[in-house]
Amino acid sequence: MRFVQLAGMLLFLVANWVFSGERDFARHNEFLFRAFDRHQTITKPLCTLRYQDVVQRIKAIHKKYPMRLQIESVGKSVLGRKLWVMKFGRGKKHIFLWSQIHGNEPTGTAVLLDVFDLLVREKEQPFVTEIWNGATIWAIPMLNPDGAEKREQRNAQGLDIDLDAFDLQTSEGRVLKAVYERFRPCFVFDLCDGDQRHTGENTGQLAALTLKVPAFDSKEDSLQLQAKKVAAIICDVLKRYLDTHIARGHQGSIRRTFADAMQNWGTSAIVIESGSWKRDRDTFIRRMNFIGLLTVLYSIATGEYQTANPEVYDTLPRSGYRSFDLLIQHANIIDGTGIAPFLADIGINFEEISDTFGQWHSVGKIADMGDLTKLAAKDTIDAAYGIVTPGFIAVVPQLTVASVLDTSQIGTFLREGFTTLIGSCLLKGIVTLRQDLQEVWWNGILPNFGLLAEVPDESDQEIFDLALQALLQGAVALQDSSLNPQLYTMTQWFKRLYLSSSVGLDAKWNGDFSTHNVRSMTWKRARELGLLHRGKVKLGFNADLLIFQRLVSEQHWYEEYDLRYVLVNGHKVVVNGKILPGDYGMVLFPSELFGEEHPY
Repeated sequence: MRFVQLAGMLLFLVANWVFSGERDFARHNEFLFRAFDRHQTITKPLCTLRYQDVVQRIKAIHKKYPMRLQIESVGKSVLGRKLWVMKFGRGKKHIFLWSQIHGNEPTGTAVLLDVFDLLVREKEQPFVTEIWNGATIWAIPMLNPDGAEKREQRNAQGLDIDLDAFDLQTSEGRVLKAVYERFRPCFVFDLCDGDQRHTGENTGQLAALTLKVPAFDSKEDSLQLQAKKVAAIICDVLKRYLDTHIARGHQGSIRRTFADAMQNWGTSAIVIESGSWKRDRDTFIRRMNFIGLLTVLYSIATGEYQTANPEVYDTLPRSGYRSFDLLIQHANIIDGTGIAPFLADIGINFEEISDTFGQWHSVGKIADMGDLTKLAAKDTIDAAYGIVTPGFIAVVPQLTVASVLDTSQIGTFLREGFTTLIGSCLLKGIVTLRQDLQEVWWNGILPNFGLLAEVPDESDQEIFDLALQALLQGAVALQDSSLNPQLYTMTQWFKRLYLSSSVGLDAKWNGDFSTHNVRSMTWKRARELGLLHRGKVKLGFNADLLIFQRLVSEQHWYEEYDLRYVLVNGHKVVVNGKILPGDYGMVLFPSELFGEEHPY
């Protein structure tokens, strides 16, 4: 009887090991979760990651651990930047990974550096030893350095490298094909960034990771089956963190990417697309990639991936459904144009915009309006059927560069709902308007800000040259107490505003929500100042918005409203009267001079 019990227990343990790969992999989760904090190699924002950062990092690791990590230059980009491959391990199973085939998708690059940092430094860990002995790992961390330098998807030729698997017209594509042919791996991984706003089918959940296994026909072959097993391991290991936030990528009818091609050439291929997360996206998504990727490397090296259930991959929800970065629900919209108010939701998405100094800024624009009830969002504001208007615009001649940088002074305007302010610069001596705007931009501001040029009382011939310089440097208006007809003509030629010293566009809200009054505070002023994409709640416009909450009062028979939120370029800068820190405002230039509202 005891023998039968022991045999039964042994059979149970063996079956549990064979059919429950998740439990076996789970014992590494805690180690990998904590290890990520020790092996984060890139601490700067991923959007600022450049080619030289990557090269310096891999050379530094190689110099410190030359016996554990080999590096090799395997070719050059179109503009002559060397393409580097990293090698780890001595096992018979060859695994090939690459990242940043699109220059504006840096997450996988950081992940590969993190993964290799752990592999070379944690050599005493049994987990790492298994990978070292069971597999040989090759990785190109940045395949498109030319695109990465400009944060552009395509290479210097303007071609998508990932779609060059068959024509091989890009030097980067030829390098990728040559490395593949040289090592003939059993698995390849393409690490890329997917759409940050995709959700899973019928889940309404953001897709933090999207996995894709290429297939050339409806019949499943052994290569696809092996790839699905590896994808299933990623799902099993990460579901405790991501739950329903893992999706399955759509398979297009025309298959021409490198992952497609390599599976056709005889290798199991997996595409891992990094998606979005509600908070601290870069760090969290990197950690998930780190845990998932190291786990599958271990499973391939040990052969344990064979125990995974490929149906796990098939049951994942498909990705590709829309979401928003910010969703404002149940809004009574007074859109600034003068038309009657209407009820709708407002979807806002952020875009990365580069200024003339090469810095990138997140700018929210209105992406959709209407009934958006069933669409997901990273963040939601319930307007609770309160009033939503465009942010107010004002010309404040006494507002100087110094005062606009003073949060305590500017807070008064923001709490009144003014999201765009125009200050003044005195025309005297050398015109420094552009330098003043530069100072504002470098220091960061909460509202949008522009400058008008103030003409001194003692006007002479020199003042016309100074006025011309000011308009060329980006002044949105001239303020002149003398009402000089020549200066007036100059502003008309530049299509700018001409103000007397006593005239301004009031920085005071009277609480009147009539469509006419809101229009006079928003779109009408934006047109007069030549500012594009502001002053209206319309598709494509910058999300400078005010959200008013209806107050219930027994003291008054009429409706009262309290300003709950002030949004500047989609970012919350005032919440219930509290000023939030940030530098979300933009320095504004007249549209007639630059063709569009231009961040300096």
